[in-house]
This record gives sequence, C-alpha cells and structure tokens, in this order.
Amino acid sequence: MAQCKGRYADQELTFTNGREFYTEKRCSRKALDGELCKRCEKNEKIPFDPRHQLEQFQGKVGEEYFKKSVLYGSPWFLKKVERDNYEIAKDVLAIAKQAQRDAIYGTQMPRKKKEETPAAAPAPVPEVKPEVKPEVNPEVKPKKPRAPRKKKEETPTPPPPPAPEPTAPIAVESAEEPLEALEVIKISVTLKTINGKQVWYDSKKSKVYELKKDKSVGKYLGRFDSAEDKIADFPDSDVDV
Repeated sequence: MAQCKGRYADQELTFTNGREFYTEKRCSRKALDGELCKRCEKNEKIPFDPRHQLEQFQGKVGEEYFKKSVLYGSPWFLKKVERDNYEIAKDVLAIAKQAQRDAIYGTQMPRKKKEETPAAAPAPVPEVKPEVKPEVNPEVKPKKPRAPRKKKEETPTPPPPPAPEPTAPIAVESAEEPLEALEVIKISVTLKTINGKQVWYDSKKSKVYELKKDKSVGKYLGRFDSAEDKIADFPDSDVDV
C-alpha cells in the first residue's frame, strides 16, 4: 500500500520582514484504494478556511496549491516574492525546499545506503619485553648492640604508722537540761502598703510583719484592719503566752 498524498501545513517560517509562511508535510498514513487515507478523504470534503492553515487539508502533494494557502510555493508565496519583493534568508529557504521535497517523494522512498569501506586492521603492536635488572644484594651492615639501660634505684618506702589503739567512750555528766526541738511555723507573705507604709502581709490570717531594709521579714506588728486601713494591735496567735 502506498503512502497517503494528503498535504498539510507544518513548520512556521518567516520572511526577512517578519511575515510568516509555512512548510508543507505529507500525511504519514497508508492510502486505501485511491491516493488518500480515510482521514484525508474526510478532510478533503471540508471547505478550506485560510484562518486555520495548520489544521486544514491543503490538497495533494505534487498538485496545485490553494489560492489562499500560505505554504511555500503557493500562489500567495510567489506573489509576495515576485511582486512585493519579500526576501527570504538562505538557511530558511533551504528548510522550506527540503520540506517540499520530502512531502513530494514521501517517507517511503528508499535511500541509498552508503558503501561501507572495511576498516583497515590495526597494525600489530610489537611486544615490549620488560627489562630485567639483575638483583643486587646490598651489604648488610651489622647493627651496634644497644647498651643496657640503667635501672633506677628503688628507695624503700617507710612502713605506715601504727593505728592508734581504740579508746572506750567516757561518759560525762552534765547539769544542763536537754534541748527541746523548736516548732517551725511557715507563713506565706506578700508586700502590701498600709497607711503609706510598706509591710509584709499574711492574707490568710490578716497578720502584718515588719519589712526590714534587706527586704526580709521582721517582727510581728499586728492585724490589718481593712475597714480603717490601719494596723490594729492584736496578739500573735502563733506565739505561746
């Protein structure tokens, strides 16, 4: 089966003034009974719209181009070159011509194979025999015997002094009364200003204590009278009378 002859726009190229045109490409499918494949036969029936150059079926390769086609070699292209003096760079022209040839001859044209010339066999590499140097026995000089090291004279350590003999505890009578353990009372206090004076204040029992210069808690001053905002004389309940 031959290759389909359907023609379509492919690569976008430009004149030297920036105006665009397209190269052409050939449908890569196999033709059926005629010269087109099923898809190109269907596309051939769709009216050509120049606004959609890339998607439109543009006739068969080797035949005349559509009047409004902007492919290389079309009437529009020749008019731009011949009448309007549009110029095209050599490398761009080479690309367009090659694309036109490929489309006309198709991708099934057998290409001549280059005759392969057998590569010349590489020249044999001469064997390089390693140079063997005669072994030379170096003269071994006798080592001088080392002088024996002098041992350090050990000084005898004196024996440890004898441990003192245990003595029996001596009971001593005392006329003083035994000491009694004092009960420690912990309180939680905060700084408070009463009647213009800063003091330590126990909020649980409303007790007031002196604020010393070193910020420590001083002596008991009394109870806080919140109604009169003053310190009232009241005996300390934590002190035994």
